[in-house]
Amino acid sequence: MGHGNGLDRVSQARTKLVARLPFFGHLALKLRPRLCKEGDFVDTAAVSPDGTLVLNEKFLDTLSDPELCFVLAHEVMHPAMLYFERMSTRIPKLWNVAHDFAINLLIKQMADANIKVLDSALQDDKYRDWSAEEIYDEILKDAVMVEICQSGSGDPKDGQGKGQPGQGKGKPQPGKGQGGNGKNPLNDPLFGDARPDLSDSEDGKKAANGDKGATNRLATDWKISIVAAAQRHEKQKGRGSLPQGLMRLIEEFTEPKVDWREQLAKWVGENGRRQDYTYARPSRRSESCGQYLPSLKKFGVSDITVFVDTSGSIGDTQLKEGLAEIQGVCEDLGIGVRALVIDAAVHDDIKVEDAYELAQKLSGGGGSDFRPGFEKLQEEGYEGVVIAFTDGDITVPHDKPECIKGVLWCIYEGGRKPTEAWGETVEIPRDEESPVKRHR
Repeated sequence: MGHGNGLDRVSQARTKLVARLPFFGHLALKLRPRLCKEGDFVDTAAVSPDGTLVLNEKFLDTLSDPELCFVLAHEVMHPAMLYFERMSTRIPKLWNVAHDFAINLLIKQMADANIKVLDSALQDDKYRDWSAEEIYDEILKDAVMVEICQSGSGDPKDGQGKGQPGQGKGKPQPGKGQGGNGKNPLNDPLFGDARPDLSDSEDGKKAANGDKGATNRLATDWKISIVAAAQRHEKQKGRGSLPQGLMRLIEEFTEPKVDWREQLAKWVGENGRRQDYTYARPSRRSESCGQYLPSLKKFGVSDITVFVDTSGSIGDTQLKEGLAEIQGVCEDLGIGVRALVIDAAVHDDIKVEDAYELAQKLSGGGGSDFRPGFEKLQEEGYEGVVIAFTDGDITVPHDKPECIKGVLWCIYEGGRKPTEAWGETVEIPRDEESPVKRHR
């Protein structure tokens, strides 16, 4: 098309976005655009965690002005929506596809004549208001899509920055795999456009090398920027002008929900301390050395007892994860984990040595009553803490047994706390294996 200087066009497109679509415009001002150079391996466009935007000038020349506005909006949304931090252990290219679906739908919902979604861009209206994580889980079921996204080594030369996704033998060919809107992701020019290795800033380079401090600083900066961009947009366009899915994401940034595993680990750490020093009672060594030495007094517990309710529909995967989290923290504290498997009676009393094997030993299936477990601990004179995994529909003592130091109810999503009178609560999302699932 021969539109002229690429970076001048980028500057003009950002100005247009600020005036017409302020949410994307104000975010796009944070981008650090530059043209690609030898060794970047960018055939179209790519963005890094610090907002470095690398553009291929030949690709720019193929874009109309509204399409260039789309490319800028699309690219800035990857770091703004914390693409790199949220990826975790997911398949990188498949995560990129999921993120593309989520981003493109947001842009499509907000688009006017000044922005045009590329015809080849991944989009599917069924993912409207879905999070990228939800989309990822859905497309993970598509064997062809997974094969496409797993092909290649992940090296930039291998398609991370466009051009040649997958160099291995038998790689999927464009047109064979179907993705969402009936298009193979290999046909999308922005497929695989998230590139941490292209970062130009100091923090960006450190984050690309695994520096957690730099990563956290960049994430915090983007959170502040996306909230500010939303406020600018609503001030200019009116409240309610942003898509619900975007508002939900911003709400998560401003009021983050702590992962249930972190809550569980924190509670175990705070309540499972094994010992500490006190001056309440002199140490026996005081007499021999003539000094008043602090004695080592056991403030915490020697083990933690876990109640497992097998009467309801508990999620096997989540139970394993919860027990593994408890076991890991307890190992750090030097204390053990004991599990009582209960329905209307105590069926098993197990020392947890491998959390992932415990689920295979579960038995039960009758009524729902934790009282036999608490009675057993009372008879033993147990003075530790109890962590109870249950769907909440279970009988418990009216009052907390005096010998028990503390109780944490791990309630599966949709359940209720067995009693409001005592104990703390953490909610656990249902997993795929549970018959009770969240409905969209």
